[in-house]
Amino acid sequence: MNIEVSDIDTFLEDESAGQWMSGLFYGVAFSILVGIGILYTVMRDPIYLYYTVHFIGGLGYSTLADGSLSSLWSFLDVENFAPVFFIACWMIGALLFAIELLSIKQRYHRLYQGLLGAIASLLFLLVLYPWASELQATKTMVNMVSAYTLILLGIGFVCAFRKDHKALFFIVGWGAVSIAMGFAQLAASGAIADTGFTTTGIKVGWAIEVVVFSFVLGGGGIHSGRCRRRGM
Repeated sequence: MNIEVSDIDTFLEDESAGQWMSGLFYGVAFSILVGIGILYTVMRDPIYLYYTVHFIGGLGYSTLADGSLSSLWSFLDVENFAPVFFIACWMIGALLFAIELLSIKQRYHRLYQGLLGAIASLLFLLVLYPWASELQATKTMVNMVSAYTLILLGIGFVCAFRKDHKALFFIVGWGAVSIAMGFAQLAASGAIADTGFTTTGIKVGWAIEVVVFSFVLGGGGIHSGRCRRRGM
């Protein structure tokens, strides 16, 4: 951990700038969340619901990473369970989103079953949490999510190799957040100096993913392609 000493004026200026940036970040994120909710209400396509789950998980974890809602989680007495819950939501939503976006169920039946198994394992850990060691449960969740993150990235490359143009968007978005998570884990383990990887780095990676995936979700051509495959 880096400790810096500064005068009161510099500290207040930095604090004010940080709060302004945090407010902007969460304001934009909330607007995107509302937009995705509206799209789901209008189109009734489950991909928007899956992405909402993923989005809420990422948003919730961000509030834990930067402490913006720490008082709320403490008041609700869920500050220990919240990280595991939001990480699980983030990953489960991502798995379901990838299954739908890349047509995994229709094209790769065994892979589809494997991804359903991954989702079941995350849900099982959430159910088991009240009876497990909090530290061990959190470590297990992080390790599982790290593995599934790499697996999803690999699936994206396989689909791109098989000429699925949507997979290219998936690789860019998911790749950004995967790199950010990798650096954050290295910083958390002490392998590299933490220069904001565990907070700002994750937010930047997640923001890139959100922009790319929101573009995909809002793309009429992509949605039309999905509808044609379903015979709609």
